[in-house]
Amino acid sequence: MKFNGSLLIILSGFLILTFTYLFSIFFDIPFGDLSRDPSAIYGADPFIGMLSNFGVIFWSISAGICFFTYFLINKQKNSYDKILIAYSGFISLILLLDDLLMFHDKIIPYFLGLSEVYLFLLYGILIIFYCIFFLKTHLKTNYMVLVISLGLFGTSLIIDLFPFQIDSNSRIIYEDGVKFLGISFWTCYQFIICRQTIFKIIKV
Repeated sequence: MKFNGSLLIILSGFLILTFTYLFSIFFDIPFGDLSRDPSAIYGADPFIGMLSNFGVIFWSISAGICFFTYFLINKQKNSYDKILIAYSGFISLILLLDDLLMFHDKIIPYFLGLSEVYLFLLYGILIIFYCIFFLKTHLKTNYMVLVISLGLFGTSLIIDLFPFQIDSNSRIIYEDGVKFLGISFWTCYQFIICRQTIFKIIKV
């Protein structure tokens, strides 16, 4: 069997399972607490976190589209397109892990003692680089989808960081609702980028 994308997926499964087992031992956390759904552990309503879960699904679709496209075009000589697709997938994966494991909310402050602001700055730098370095490609696409996505993310971040005089429930609706729409537009844009790249190669 050649070392290809399919083998990488299988190896990733074994690595994640091994990491989870070692994590449970190192931090003395029952393996079941790491492997089971939170609603099953705590007897909570299974619909709790529904929108957040849908957001993770959209992030996964975005990363999956990018990495699958990268494997399709990997043998092409155009390194610019390959870097763009790989970088798009990398950003999607990082933001997926942030949403799934609450990096900026819990992990980074707990283990590194850093404010979530620093992680937001890092994400901002990655996005700015993405916009500037690949500008010529963005301008050849329906780039307004990307602009809307980033605008929605920015709006959600502003609501999160600054104390507006609104009740907590409305604040959460605005913050999380706008963020989810941002994820949707981001996923849509990655689909546009990947489709355009593939069509350019096969000249459809």
